[in-house]
Amino acid sequence: MADRYSPRLLFGVGLSGLIILTMFTPLAAGIQVGTNKIGGIFAIRVLQGMSSGFAMPAPASLWAHWAPPNERGKLAGIAFSGTVVAIICK
Repeated sequence: MADRYSPRLLFGVGLSGLIILTMFTPLAAGIQVGTNKIGGIFAIRVLQGMSSGFAMPAPASLWAHWAPPNERGKLAGIAFSGTVVAIICK
């Protein structure tokens, strides 16, 4: 989708959805689905995963079109290493 449409648009829409869903997390914590008190949080987390799924491949397409050919690997490595560093530091 990032190659067909604008990678910036796809990345922006994916992150915007993630931000909006994150703001609704406290509200979802109070929702009880049947006898399950974590149903609202579970639903929000599933939707957040779907939203971030759109945003994740967009930077690769952006680097492919924007970065010089001999620097693409280094720039993509720096950009995607942030996710791994965040998981390690958490």
